[in-house]
Amino acid sequence: MRKIVLCILVAYFARAYEYNKLLLRTQSSLYPKLMLMDQKLSSHIKDKRIDFYILVTAIDRLYAKYFKKQLDRLYATGIGGYRFCSKIVNFSTFLADKRSEADAIYLLRAKEDILKQVAQKIANRRDIYSFTYEKKDLLYGFLCNVAIEKEVVIYINKKVLLRGDFEFLPQLYQISRFIEP
Repeated sequence: MRKIVLCILVAYFARAYEYNKLLLRTQSSLYPKLMLMDQKLSSHIKDKRIDFYILVTAIDRLYAKYFKKQLDRLYATGIGGYRFCSKIVNFSTFLADKRSEADAIYLLRAKEDILKQVAQKIANRRDIYSFTYEKKDLLYGFLCNVAIEKEVVIYINKKVLLRGDFEFLPQLYQISRFIEP
């Protein structure tokens, strides 16, 4: 009986850390396009190449590779006249890097203290696009999230939007929902 309960608990916890592949595909197709809706994008991208970092912990590396594969397939020829380069980076490496070249970051799941450290680091740069896997992570100080509810919903952190150097097209504001932490 104990073995059965143990197997059920192990299976339950293993599935609890699983990602939704439909959501990953949706986010990978939309996040770069949302960047193009910023009218100040050209002032943020200096080298005509969008460096898109996927921040990950070791346990989620497989999902990060899946997300990267989607990005590389969709944007192999670039986007909006920019070359597109995606890169998987550990949270610790990103936090230790004093001169990160990231133009945009995408955060998979991480502990709260790590998310707060990343948010603090990017708060010093007003021009970095920050996207999250989970909507709740916007509360730590990230810009945008795409969620699948009854429909696809774009969430924007109003505080980060106002603090940052972003000027998105009015159409994006009309279809988005704002959160205020």
